[in-house]
Amino acid sequence: MKKLLAFFFLIVISIVCKGQISEREKVESELNERGEAIILIKAEHSDLNSLSRIVSLDGKVGNEWSAYVNRKQFNNFLELNYTYRLFERNGTKAYNMASEIEQMQSWNRYPTYGVYIEMMQNLAEQHPTLCKLDTIGQSTNGRLLLCLQISNNSNSNIAKPKFFYSSSIHGDELTGMVMLLRLADSILSNHNNNPTIQDLLSSTTIYICPLANPDGAYAQNNSSISNATRYNANYVDLNRNFPDPILGNHADGEAHQAETIAFINYAKRERFDFAANLHGGAEVCNFPWDCWTSTSKKHDDHNWFQSICSEFVSEVRESSPNYYFTDVTYNGVTNGGDWYVINGSRQDYHNFFLRCREITLEISSIKTPQASTLPSYWQYLGKGLLKLISLSTKGVNGFITDSLSGESLDSVKVFIEGIDSDELSIFSKQDGSYCRALLEGNYTMTLSKEGYDNKTISFGVGAESSTHLNISMTRNNVSLNEPPTTKHLANISPNPCNDVLNLNVICNGEYCIINSHGIVLQKGVFQSGENTIDISSLKSGICFLQLKYKACVYPSETLKMIIEE
Repeated sequence: MKKLLAFFFLIVISIVCKGQISEREKVESELNERGEAIILIKAEHSDLNSLSRIVSLDGKVGNEWSAYVNRKQFNNFLELNYTYRLFERNGTKAYNMASEIEQMQSWNRYPTYGVYIEMMQNLAEQHPTLCKLDTIGQSTNGRLLLCLQISNNSNSNIAKPKFFYSSSIHGDELTGMVMLLRLADSILSNHNNNPTIQDLLSSTTIYICPLANPDGAYAQNNSSISNATRYNANYVDLNRNFPDPILGNHADGEAHQAETIAFINYAKRERFDFAANLHGGAEVCNFPWDCWTSTSKKHDDHNWFQSICSEFVSEVRESSPNYYFTDVTYNGVTNGGDWYVINGSRQDYHNFFLRCREITLEISSIKTPQASTLPSYWQYLGKGLLKLISLSTKGVNGFITDSLSGESLDSVKVFIEGIDSDELSIFSKQDGSYCRALLEGNYTMTLSKEGYDNKTISFGVGAESSTHLNISMTRNNVSLNEPPTTKHLANISPNPCNDVLNLNVICNGEYCIINSHGIVLQKGVFQSGENTIDISSLKSGICFLQLKYKACVYPSETLKMIIEE
């Protein structure tokens, strides 16, 4: 009897193994053909933290978890011995494409790459007083990463929050590309007769990048999205490729891609206050963190994120079917890590390293739906996308200046008592502007900068408007007898910084970087004018840049600098 049972056991094992080998062959065939494959994995929710560091998790399908893999990821995944199967695509989809810009008038087609570029150029050329076309950079295969910057010139005395919309960092999630193209067109076409749009353009600078991964979207060729891929041309998931708060610079084990570097540099240059990244494959408003669950670590603005996400979903549901935005949570809102933990997302990078409040909008359960349905998605989302800009930029803003010279103060720390932590408080920009998003209520704010007295201010924020506070700060290291035009002889940027520090100074001299314990970390010399200092070998933290001048009235000064990973 035991021999018989053992025989049957071996047969069962053999059948299972053959089935798994068969699935492996299917996956490898897909990898050979496309460079990426989708697998469905039998895994418990408790397994996801470790699993997401090996594969690119995409969400739950029934009682399995969907994940994308490239060849390296699949080989590493096989060592974990999970039960899996290939998610088999139902052939290549044929999408209705616009090969001429006139064919986009009804918004029921996807643009070819050439038409997409032409549309972006036309929007800027047709509205030169409102719109400027920026080039963020180039993709791995040399396609353009473009962004429209939209605002008007009124209210120049008001600090305008910067809001950044982008979409399709996963190249096979293209609903958002058309939604953002249409959003830009709607804003620019209706600014004369729509009070809501007029108010937004007077109070906010809006950035719109409809396509963050053109190589994935047009993986087949520039005329079709039929074989679009999630990954970029190097088969890397760009939304796992950013520096991560937990795992550091290369959470995915890949080099930073051309697209990633371009978006990092652009965000550092523009210093956005709020951002939203549009995805597909689900319908939910996802807020930070992605790398932590809400029980392990909450964002300082957890309540604020929940509030604006809920208001966005409420606005969307007024124009959509009752099942829209219910496939992940009934209320349409989730903390990213509570859904499933990932590392290296752009959302976490912007929030943690750049102090920009970013959310992720999953807007269609079908990643790239048939083009004929795109007008319906606009009906659902159009008003909500506008409202999100307005919701997220309410709070307190203004300009911070030197009380003697009146010059703008960069890198002033803006700390909201009872909410902010040191690691997430915001800083003023180069023009002295600051914008801190807040819910309705009463607040106390403390401003601080090396060489200035701290300043504490109490204020209130209304439900439907922002509070504008222009603030001057008093030096604590300059006597009243010294010239009122005295400012630091040197300016450093960016601050916080990493890898490279730009030093602009009017004298020659020597510098020394020390940490908070007084230990010398780096020394060097500088010339009058622009200097670039390589600090890539220094660890993150608060440091001090000591400058010793030659042939200047002031022999030396010390500037505080914050180094980030």
